[in-house]
Amino acid sequence: MAWVSIMSILIGFTVGSQSYFDAWLLPTIPGKPSKIIPIAYDNDKNGETWLQYDDGEANYVLVGLDDADTLCVYFEPPEPCSVLAMEICAMNYYGSANNAVLMFIALTDTDLTLDDWNEYHSGDPIPGPSPILQFVAGPITSKPLSSEEWTWDTLWIPQGNVPDVGTNPFVAGWIKPLNDSSPNPRITPEMDPPWHSIIHRYEPFNGGAPGWYASWHQFWIRALVRIYELPAVNVWIPDTSGMSGDTVLIPILTEDLTGLDVYSVGTEITF
Repeated sequence: MAWVSIMSILIGFTVGSQSYFDAWLLPTIPGKPSKIIPIAYDNDKNGETWLQYDDGEANYVLVGLDDADTLCVYFEPPEPCSVLAMEICAMNYYGSANNAVLMFIALTDTDLTLDDWNEYHSGDPIPGPSPILQFVAGPITSKPLSSEEWTWDTLWIPQGNVPDVGTNPFVAGWIKPLNDSSPNPRITPEMDPPWHSIIHRYEPFNGGAPGWYASWHQFWIRALVRIYELPAVNVWIPDTSGMSGDTVLIPILTEDLTGLDVYSVGTEITF
C-alpha cells in the first residue's frame, strides 16, 4: 500500500566509476536531506527492459536483399527512458564473403511518424525520409554471422554516452553491403500495421524510386532501455463493503498498462 501512497521520485546513484543503483527519493522534511529507499528488482536486468515488435517465436529469414543496404526498427518508447543497447538476430543465409554487418543506434527526427513511410510491397510506393538523424552508437562491425544458424549480437552504448530520449522515437539497425543478397535478418512475417521495420532500397522490386520504405516483415532488432519514470497503472477496487460497523479488508488491485512496471511485467498486484 505504501507504494501507491508515497509521493516519490525514481533516481539513479553512481558509485565510483562503474556501478550505480536505482532508489526512491522520498519527500524531504524542511531542514533535512531526503531519505532514499534502494529498489530491489525481481529480474536479472536491474529494471532494464527490452523493446521489441517481433513475436519472439517466428523462424523465418528475409531474402531478396540485393538492392537493400540498411535495415532498421523504429522504436516508440511507452515511457520516458534512456537507450542502453540494441541486439540483432541474423544469418549469412547464402554464405556470402560479406559475413558481417554494421550495427548502429540513432536518434530520429521527432517530427516524423510511422505514417511517413509507405509499405514497399503495395502498389508503386513513394519513399519516405531517412529515419536516421544522428548516430549515438556505431556503426560498428558485428561478429561474423553464421550461414547455418541464427547469430545474435549486441551493441552497447558506453555508460557516459547513454542518450536520454524521453518518449521520443529512435531507431536501431544494421547496414549490409549493396549488391549482395546476404546477410539476412530473422523476421516475423506479414505483420499487421503499424509497421516498425524500415528498409532502404535502391530498386524496389515492384517499382518506385530508391529510398526508405516500411516493411510488413518485422526485423528481429531489439532495443534495451532503462525506464526512469513509473509507468501508468490502472487502480480499482473490485469489492464493496456492507453497511455493518465491522472492519472490512478491501483489496486494491493495480494493473500494469505498459508491461514495464518495476514490480511485475504485465501482471496484477494486490495490496
